[in-house]
Amino acid sequence: MKTTRTHIFNFPKELFNFFQQVILGIIVITFYAPILFRTIGQCETVSLMPATVTSLVGTIATFI
Repeated sequence: MKTTRTHIFNFPKELFNFFQQVILGIIVITFYAPILFRTIGQCETVSLMPATVTSLVGTIATFI
């Protein structure tokens, strides 16, 4: 199969879309984590802990 120029130019777009979905997925999880934990009966302080830990791990992983 012959590679065309359109396939070469589409690769960066597809790679960008993949990473964008990964980043937005993590943001959605950290946004809804306190709500989910509060729904299952945790107090407000405990429900904020998973979002804080996830944010800290993401920040540390960015610098590594």
